[in-house]
Amino acid sequence: MIVDSVAEAVLADLKRIAEGFARLGRLVALLGLDAATWAEKANAAERVASEVERAARIDSFLRRYYAHPVGRVYWPEHGTPEDLGVLRDRRVDRRALEREVMAATSAVARQLSAGITRHRHPLVRAAVALCEQLQSELRTQPVEATAAVAASKRERASGPVRAVRGPRRTRVDGAFEPTYSLATQPTPAFGTTLRECVPYFWSLSVREAMAADLCLLSIVEYDGLPLGFHQDMAKQAWDEALHAVYFLGEARSLLPELAAALAAGDPLRAVVDDGHPLPVPQERNLFEAIWSMDLVDRLVLMHHDTETPAIPRLLEQMDGPFCRRYPRVAAALEIVRLDEISHSRFGNHWLRELVPDRDERLAAIERARLLRGLYILTAFSHYDGASLEELVDDVIERR
Repeated sequence: MIVDSVAEAVLADLKRIAEGFARLGRLVALLGLDAATWAEKANAAERVASEVERAARIDSFLRRYYAHPVGRVYWPEHGTPEDLGVLRDRRVDRRALEREVMAATSAVARQLSAGITRHRHPLVRAAVALCEQLQSELRTQPVEATAAVAASKRERASGPVRAVRGPRRTRVDGAFEPTYSLATQPTPAFGTTLRECVPYFWSLSVREAMAADLCLLSIVEYDGLPLGFHQDMAKQAWDEALHAVYFLGEARSLLPELAAALAAGDPLRAVVDDGHPLPVPQERNLFEAIWSMDLVDRLVLMHHDTETPAIPRLLEQMDGPFCRRYPRVAAALEIVRLDEISHSRFGNHWLRELVPDRDERLAAIERARLLRGLYILTAFSHYDGASLEELVDDVIERR
């Protein structure tokens, strides 16, 4: 009976610590959504991935050693970002969020320390060793703890549910200036010349940041999903944020060569000669569109319809004349291609998990595609001075 009570205490402690790491990762995801620069977003996404991976290591340990997985991920009762005051009126309160992240970090550190101290039975040495490893990795700053967040006692849905509505807007890196509308001018496309590819790279950087935001937003908003979902979304968020940083940096590094190649009257001369911010759409990265989508539509429109088709396009770009001239770009695109393969697999896996019936899944894909234009108009309505209803009416009249 003594061993039974020790085992129950170890299991409870490890699950509580895993939940603490998962909660910490979700809070840091909000920091990523509120980031002012791509570098700041990438740093936040890296930490989200690290905290969720720590939770996953505990989950893997519990599965292998005791056949007791952590289970699904939920915000604690009375412990959502809205309950904590870090998300108010669909906006992040940065100072309150940073305090909560520090407090959550300290709380996990205390739980690890208590578990190491409390569990002295020789048969649970492996569990203690895991706590010691995690403790050595965790960087914490002592802060005054907020009120303890109790585990939820409410009835929980077995499947995913949107428990939180995340921030309605995000910011673009200060390197950019929104200057034109997607309604009148498409974003630059990849080509064979610097004049084509440099604007394409900085525009792609904005889209990559949006993909990172989609993953971070889904981590924050949805309860009732397995820890593996948060692992995959965190990994993708980090990848996409790094892509955003890379493509912005690559565009900047090529600006001197672009300046030398431009004709005297080219409108891009003002950007490259005078050091003006790089022009991007006034609709930014269409974040408001993904904010409006449910999780299934996000997986369809991002992973199924965007990430998967990008894989062969990247191969074409790598084999083209521009990448032969700039082999460092080809090397980077190969890494991006491998990342996109993993993202496509993530999306297909979780789409099947969420909609297991094939016919229902095909119907969900068709539905998302039908709604795609409406979602985009939702984003336009935030910047174009017209309501969503007016934009929809305008589209109908044009047809």
